[in-house]
Amino acid sequence: LRLINSRFSRIYAVLILTPEAIKTIDGMKFSIPSGFVNFWVEWFGKHPQEKPTQDWLRENVREGDLVYNVGAHIGWYVVFLQKLGAEVTAFEPEPINFAELVKNSRLNGKATLYPAAVSNRNGWTNFHVTDTKAGNASGYLDTYEVEKNTAIGDTKVPLMTLSDLPSPDILLIDVDGGEVDVLEGANLENTRAVIVEVDELSMKTVNNLLGGGSVFPVPRNLRLGWN
Repeated sequence: LRLINSRFSRIYAVLILTPEAIKTIDGMKFSIPSGFVNFWVEWFGKHPQEKPTQDWLRENVREGDLVYNVGAHIGWYVVFLQKLGAEVTAFEPEPINFAELVKNSRLNGKATLYPAAVSNRNGWTNFHVTDTKAGNASGYLDTYEVEKNTAIGDTKVPLMTLSDLPSPDILLIDVDGGEVDVLEGANLENTRAVIVEVDELSMKTVNNLLGGGSVFPVPRNLRLGWN
């Protein structure tokens, strides 16, 4: 495990070292916060909206592929990709989710984890928190084109671009409004495929940024893949 950005190490250490139950689902181990019965790992593992993405990854991820998971949440796809033999790099700015991401990744293998938001520039920005429960923890950046009156608090988080990192073989993006910013700052020179969750406003721009390559539907709201 490589934990990037030591500035937050004390905060994350407290969260990461909190004792929790361990649950195994299809050979993947997850840390379950006490008090959660129907947790996100159950949802990801069983919900039909996630199955097309899982099926596509099973068929297309090769041993040793470099896969970036932007908006990694608590790490379900990180763990899923670890089990497929991928070399995983994940990005998650929300501190509570990131703590769970570290626990889940550590239970299943190696990954590189960034407690940061991915965008089209480097620096710092406000992350507006809308929920603070592990697994439900969520929010948005100042730059996102979303409704901004739902926050219950905010915190400063680092911004980074993917252009300073090696081009991944596969890129997964689920950032609820920031997908255009992620792609504008990405190095996709050697990328075989991109799976990105879009909305009706961002879909055209995302398609233009990806050069209008062959598009395949991965049904979950408007999750699409580009080859």
